[in-house]
Amino acid sequence: MPSQKSIPSALAREPKRLRGKRRVEALLDAAAWAFGEKGYDGATMTEIAARADTAIGSLYQFFPSKEALADALLTRYGERLEAGLQQIESRAAALGPAGLAAALVDLMLELRGDRASAIALLEARDVAGVSRAALRQMMLRQLSASLLAAGPAIGVARAQTMSFVLLHAMKAIPRLAAEGEAAGTDVVGEVRSMIRLYIVHALGKP
Repeated sequence: MPSQKSIPSALAREPKRLRGKRRVEALLDAAAWAFGEKGYDGATMTEIAARADTAIGSLYQFFPSKEALADALLTRYGERLEAGLQQIESRAAALGPAGLAAALVDLMLELRGDRASAIALLEARDVAGVSRAALRQMMLRQLSASLLAAGPAIGVARAQTMSFVLLHAMKAIPRLAAEGEAAGTDVVGEVRSMIRLYIVHALGKP
C-alpha cells in the first residue's frame, strides 16, 4: 500500500522541491538497507550516501547525524505502516475476508525492507516518540478495526483476540519470505493460505 506521507516528519531539514524529496527518499532507502544489513553501529553515513549516489555533504544537509537519520527512518516506517493499515481498513468491507487477508500479507511484503531496519534500530537504541509498544498497539487497533469492518458479526471482543493472532503471523511474513526465497520454496503462498483460511473461517464467509 502506498503511504499517505512519503517524507517523514523527523527530518532535520524539510525538502521544498521534488528533486530534494526524491533525494531524501533515496537516502532513507539506502539507510534502510544499511541498518537492516549491518545494524545501527555497523552502518556508516559514508556508505549510505554512496549507496544513494548522493554526496556526503548533501546527506548531512538533511540529516546532521546518524541518530537523526535513524529517527527519520523509524518515523517513515511507522507512518507507512499506519497509512497502509488505515487504507486496508477503509476497504475492508468491500474486500471481504479473503481480500482482507491478501491485503495484509501484501502490506507486510511491501514494507519488509523498512521493517528489517526498524527492528535493528529499535534493538540498538532508544528513539523519542517511536517504540515497539506504540507500533504494536497501533497495529492491534487497526487490525481489530479491519476485522470488524469485514465481518461486523464477530463482535469487538473476538476481533481484538484475532488481532493478536494476526499480529504475530504478520510479523513473521518478512522473515519467512526471505527464508523461502533462499530455499526456493513458496513459503509466502503457504502463509497466504493460512491467514486467508483463518480469517474466512472466523468471519464465516469468503
